[in-house]
Amino acid sequence: MSNDHTVSGTYRAEKLIPEAVQDLTLEQILTLVVSRIVSRPDEVEVNVVSTQKIKVIEFDVAPEDRGPILGKNGYTIQALRTISKAILGARVKDFSYRIDLTHDDVAKR
Repeated sequence: MSNDHTVSGTYRAEKLIPEAVQDLTLEQILTLVVSRIVSRPDEVEVNVVSTQKIKVIEFDVAPEDRGPILGKNGYTIQALRTISKAILGARVKDFSYRIDLTHDDVAKR
């Protein structure tokens, strides 16, 4: 009997994440993820509104891309929020934030 199992390795984040990505902001990382989900990534716009108490990250996407961003039962948008919490780590306690989709179809015309 052949034993063709692959031996697991030990990985460090510094080795897995390209240097160009290590210095990205939360907004830039989320924009990268969202642009991979939508069918029209060239139309993804991000608006960030920050005050002392809250940071709002709004994604303006093509109307047909709203569904994929929201996901079934809101799972995809919730996953984006979870990714945000993971990126922020302990800093997530310092402020509140929101990730939303804008609903301005007029701006796209």
